[in-house]
Amino acid sequence: MNYQLIEWYRKNPDKGPACDILFGDFNQHRLSQKLISIMMSIDGKPLTTSNNSSIWPVVGMIAQIPHPIREYQKNIMLFGLWHSCVSPNPDRLLSSIVHDLMVLRAGGLTIDVGTESN
Repeated sequence: MNYQLIEWYRKNPDKGPACDILFGDFNQHRLSQKLISIMMSIDGKPLTTSNNSSIWPVVGMIAQIPHPIREYQKNIMLFGLWHSCVSPNPDRLLSSIVHDLMVLRAGGLTIDVGTESN
């Protein structure tokens, strides 16, 4: 389960690559906190060669999951999807996603990770 992996990575930062974003100056003081950082990316791809239609997924990964495991398909979250013949306006594409993340940040999130039996 990723929760245990996140906790392990938080307690064993020396086990990850020194160049990982999690171990940069900005994140060093946050390692002991129970925070989750989301790394987001956007990339456009044409759907077919016969028309100009393209799709732009907005995806995110949890930075506290060790690299390269955070990049496994099961760990990638889809935050939005733009389909059009023109490139999206970044403000229009990201505004509702950022708003939803800010609401989530303000209200918090409780995750039940269940119990383990041995």
